[in-house]
Amino acid sequence: DLVKEFGAFNERTSAEDMDLTWELLGAAYRVYYAPNAHCYPIEPPTRRIFINQIDRWYRGFLQNIAVRRGNIWKQKRLGFIVYGYLLEFAIAPVLLVWFAWYTTESVIGILAVTAAVSFIFVFVPVVMKGWQLGILKKVLTSFPCYFLVRAVNIGIFWRSIWREWILHEKLTVWHKGH
Repeated sequence: DLVKEFGAFNERTSAEDMDLTWELLGAAYRVYYAPNAHCYPIEPPTRRIFINQIDRWYRGFLQNIAVRRGNIWKQKRLGFIVYGYLLEFAIAPVLLVWFAWYTTESVIGILAVTAAVSFIFVFVPVVMKGWQLGILKKVLTSFPCYFLVRAVNIGIFWRSIWREWILHEKLTVWHKGH
C-alpha cells in the first residue's frame, strides 16, 4: 500500500528501492529489516559483471544523495548512515594508512595496523555470526578474500564518484549480466 501511495518506484535514480526507502524515512515512516531473513543472491559469474554491479549500487547511492542534497540531515539516522558510509569509503582508507605510517613509519606497520583494525571490526563479528549460523569453516576459509574485495570496492567507489559527481555521467541504463 505504501509503495502505491508514494507513486510506485521513482526512476530518478538507478537505485529505486533505496530512493523509496529514503522517501519513506523523509515522511516519518520507520524502516525495519528482518535480521533472520536469508538471501540467496545470484553471484556475478565474471569479474566484469561484478564490477558493473558494484558500480551500479554505488552510483545509485550517490544519485540518492544528490537528489536529497542538504535534506539528508533532517533524518538524523539516515544522515549518520549516509555520511558514515561516505566517510568509511572515502576517507577511512587514507586515514588508516596515514595513522599506520605515522605510528610505525614502515610498510609492515601499515599492514599490521590495517590487519588489527580489520580483525577487531570485521573478523570478530563475522566469525561470531558464522558460528551462530553454523558456517564457521566457510567464514574462516573465505575471510582472506575480504581484503581483495575491499580494495576492489574502494577503487570502484572512487571511480563511481568520479563518473557520477565529477564528470556528471549519470548512470541511467544497466545490465545485470545474468
